[in-house]
Amino acid sequence: MKRGEGTFVAEKPPSVPRAEREKELEGGAMRYASLAVTIGAANEEAMEQVKRSLGFLRRKREGGSE
Repeated sequence: MKRGEGTFVAEKPPSVPRAEREKELEGGAMRYASLAVTIGAANEEAMEQVKRSLGFLRRKREGGSE
């Protein structure tokens, strides 16, 4: 691979306007909620998984290991 080629990851995510961020979050939440209902997951179970996933991704972004 030549220098300067490949995949680059930004240190900080790009700034996304609030309205667009809310629209994207709503769509993702609806897809996840639909999955949870389809497989019969309890609300608490689904919400706990979201919290764990957010924690994992934030630790990973900060350079932590998991």
